[in-house]
Amino acid sequence: MSRRHLKQAALAQTAELCALSIDWGMPCHEPPTIRYAYDRASKSCVAFTFNGCGGNLNSFSSMQECSTVCSGTAYRRRKKRKCDFLE
Repeated sequence: MSRRHLKQAALAQTAELCALSIDWGMPCHEPPTIRYAYDRASKSCVAFTFNGCGGNLNSFSSMQECSTVCSGTAYRRRKKRKCDFLE
């Protein structure tokens, strides 16, 4: 696979994980913690209380990590390309 195809695949995966709804997980033996997720409605990263187990990949350890991945240029470019394609 070429470098270009690898980059396109990575952008597609990023767009998919940032599009996931926020999943608070479920209570378990792990204590609840503050995590950060991309909220599609507000188009920004938000803090939420993760219950300890389960959840999905739209869950970051810091606001900066969430912003870098989901609010970053690469994610916006991927979304724009996808929208242009659908029009």
